[in-house]
Amino acid sequence: MRFLRIILIHAVLSNQLSFKPATIIKFHKTLIKQKYKLLFSAKAKRKPGPKGPSKELINLIVEMKQRDPQYGYLRIATQIQCH
Repeated sequence: MRFLRIILIHAVLSNQLSFKPATIIKFHKTLIKQKYKLLFSAKAKRKPGPKGPSKELINLIVEMKQRDPQYGYLRIATQIQCH
């Protein structure tokens, strides 16, 4: 990808490729539109993936760990599954 960019930049600078001003302006407008769509869309604020555990579950795990610091993740997981 980087090599292709270098070749394209070299071709433009050496006047082997020429563009109409309208083409360059259209390209620029498209780039700006994509940039602001990504920055300010409502979808960009949400993180992908699962929501994670509920606050109640987190509080329960913390409480179990505070009661008995020797509890490991396996014991906590089995205790939660039983309830």
